[in-house]
Amino acid sequence: MRKYWLFLPVFIIIVTLLVLGCGTKSTTTTTNPSATATTSATAATTAALTPVYGGTLRVGPSASQQNGIGYPAAEVTDIDYRHSIPCVEALGYYDAAGNVVPYLATGWKEDAAAKTITITIRKGIKFHDGTDFNTDAVKWNFQQFIDAKRAEVSSLASVDVIDDSSVRLNFSAWNNGFISQLPFNSQMVSPTAFQKNGGKDWALTHPIGTGPFKFVSWEKDAKIRYEKFDGYWQKGRPYLDAIEFVKIPDPTVALASFQRHEIDVLENVQDQPNDYLALKASGKYTTFASSVLGSAPGGIIGDSAHADSPFANIKVRQAVSYAINKKDIVDNVLHGVAVTCNQYGQPGYWGYNDAVKGFEYNPDKAKALLTEAGYPTGFKTTMIESNPTDWFTAAQSYLKAVGIDATIDVAGARWQQAIQQTGWTGLCYITLKGGADISPYMPATFSKGGFIWANSILHNDELDKACSDMATATDFATKQKYVQNAEQLIFDKYCVLTPIFQSVKAYAAYPNVHDSKLFQIDDFQWTPADTWISK
Repeated sequence: MRKYWLFLPVFIIIVTLLVLGCGTKSTTTTTNPSATATTSATAATTAALTPVYGGTLRVGPSASQQNGIGYPAAEVTDIDYRHSIPCVEALGYYDAAGNVVPYLATGWKEDAAAKTITITIRKGIKFHDGTDFNTDAVKWNFQQFIDAKRAEVSSLASVDVIDDSSVRLNFSAWNNGFISQLPFNSQMVSPTAFQKNGGKDWALTHPIGTGPFKFVSWEKDAKIRYEKFDGYWQKGRPYLDAIEFVKIPDPTVALASFQRHEIDVLENVQDQPNDYLALKASGKYTTFASSVLGSAPGGIIGDSAHADSPFANIKVRQAVSYAINKKDIVDNVLHGVAVTCNQYGQPGYWGYNDAVKGFEYNPDKAKALLTEAGYPTGFKTTMIESNPTDWFTAAQSYLKAVGIDATIDVAGARWQQAIQQTGWTGLCYITLKGGADISPYMPATFSKGGFIWANSILHNDELDKACSDMATATDFATKQKYVQNAEQLIFDKYCVLTPIFQSVKAYAAYPNVHDSKLFQIDDFQWTPADTWISK
């Protein structure tokens, strides 16, 4: 993947300047000042090495939550996307600056006045089942997102096939962030395979895409295996024979497996910062940690939509924010493998609002607010999280100190169901989706039509309007104003959630693994077609 990035950087710059519209203009000003990339071992010499063919890359994630890998309209997590990308490709991907550049597409033209986007695609590409990747397939895939009522395509009304190389997207209201979402909303799978094999339930676990690797098997909670696709449209790629994602939910077991070299790459080591720092200090491995474009807050969110919940009261939500010592958690629990935050965007990002005050650590203020809210002696509640994390336990201690006595519920896969389907009671672990342009993600969480956390958190007309305004702005300055306004509403005025840290994505790999680009651009995007293993 990414032959553009490796061989044609000048071409990318020219294409980016010519074809990106308002939504992608917003990404050209993005910087990444929080990056803390570090490498050890022999990664720095990779550029001087010649790629070789062969080998199986074994990747060991520390979690097993996954909605599916073969039906993009149902995928929502970075794990879904990252583990499907060897097989399922999109019309566009991010470059290092966060701009979306063509991939399966050759370009696009945005017309805000007409509320249309015209996309041209590459010809001569086959899905792994032998059927053609063509404009009919593009229309069908977009229609799946429309039918799924995904918030990020809520204004996409219809798709017209113009000819054998172009399609026109028609919007009911202009969406300036649509192109910035192409890596997520334009993943292409075979319509024929979907229809022939029974539809969504089959497709979720049987991806049929155009990527460098074809799907072989998925052993639930054990392993996903892909093997080299000899008919890949990028000649000479891929280098690897196979890729395996080994499911190891327990981080201690995953670390031990990595150290025994049963896996080659350990993903998401930031969740266990002591492990990451130890691996880095050993000097035996390639390590990388960075606040990538896809980074966004991790924190705690209450069930504010439930009238009988304490968290329906804004004073209780504010008390939660005042009660937690964010700096202590970042410095002494996460050991600096994160940064504190008070809003969605990162400092230096164009949507960051300097006027957002947030809530500094003040346990006395927290206690006073609880008294004003009618809880002078506090109350009992629950805190649901996906997997055990030290920072969540630390937050629990801070809350107990002001009177909020919370029992932690390690929910595993139930956490995914809670945030997307059933809702929850009490407090919930939250991780927001970030990116060079966060305006498409905000509606997914904070608008009434959102599909993540929607069943349990506060929604109102003012937040809905803020989400709508940012999506329909026809110039960048207006869009920036609306995004910054939403930051103030969500985090200061309504205190919908308590952001604690801006995540840093980290991995460790053996030094003979090259050119994966894991976590170097976005938390889901990497380059399996270019990845190779030296002998």
